[in-house]
Amino acid sequence: MPSNRKYPSLELDVSADHRPRIRLLLREGIIAVQLLVIASWLAVHLVLDERIATLGAWGPLLMMVALFTIQTRTNSDNVWRYSGLLFMLTVVLGFKLIFLEYPLLHRQFSLAMTVLAVVGASLLIRGPMDYLLVAVLSWVLVMPHIGHDDVSDYRWYLAIFFAFSISLGWINSRTYLRALSITLQIEQHYRTLSETDYLTSLYNRRALMDRFERFIESHGGGFFMMIDIDDFKRINDQLGHAAGDQVLRVLAARLRNMAGSHCAGRLGGEEFGVIIDTLSPAIALAIAERLLEAVRNSREAPARFTFSAGLVPFSHDQALADILIHADRCLYKAKRAGKDRVHFGVGEHLS
Repeated sequence: MPSNRKYPSLELDVSADHRPRIRLLLREGIIAVQLLVIASWLAVHLVLDERIATLGAWGPLLMMVALFTIQTRTNSDNVWRYSGLLFMLTVVLGFKLIFLEYPLLHRQFSLAMTVLAVVGASLLIRGPMDYLLVAVLSWVLVMPHIGHDDVSDYRWYLAIFFAFSISLGWINSRTYLRALSITLQIEQHYRTLSETDYLTSLYNRRALMDRFERFIESHGGGFFMMIDIDDFKRINDQLGHAAGDQVLRVLAARLRNMAGSHCAGRLGGEEFGVIIDTLSPAIALAIAERLLEAVRNSREAPARFTFSAGLVPFSHDQALADILIHADRCLYKAKRAGKDRVHFGVGEHLS
């Protein structure tokens, strides 16, 4: 059923529904950054040509390529998350090995490399605690050199660089993820509006039919019930349209609380449709009868009302239009038989 929530939250909330979209939207940027890191690793070893044939060069490179492949191809949130973490730690450890072998490079470039790694991690890692873990480990593992032989109070300079780099990466990561999350929430909000009947908050006809088609394709079969409120015009004429609207909302509330249904929607006017997820005729009919009884006993409406319904089975290979025609015919058989009842179309065939 559509959500009753009217406005998207502006809080940072990456819901489970948004995570696949976030992976898809970030995929291109992550690929670009990781390829740049791999290219930089190769460029460094073209300069350090005496190291290019060693395990220290190829071990981290192969690990980066493997993690890059995993992260860009996986559909699992956990695999995506941990492969990104391991990629960044592999890069940092790889450069740490270079700095151990070349003290001059450590003195001259370790600070710049650590700052780049910490800020760059904000583009690859989605999650504040994950980011902080990688950022702090990058500083601890590399231990950047700032030339303390020549600069007094060098520890203060390191502290400033440490705080600035992590803060900049944190702001970048939070701002980027917040903007992405709000965009997805707004997108979901307007998608919900486009699929929701304003008066009843159920699916509108287009959204219900779309879900019905997908249900038919993915399930072995089920039942569809077409509902029409009895004497609805009389309610509007005698009590006013506000009373008629309240009757529609009461029926919609009963449909939302209807156990055993897959989804329900408003087809138009006083007509509704319900997809029932069962292959058992007895269960389908029992669900329909419980709904009839619940509506008869309703006290929230401004006047007592009932409905008539056509309940029909459908199969995996059946056309949606044929199901609707069959349900509509059964509905009007229920009307002609005296209303306030369900006509069960099991065993009937369209001619």
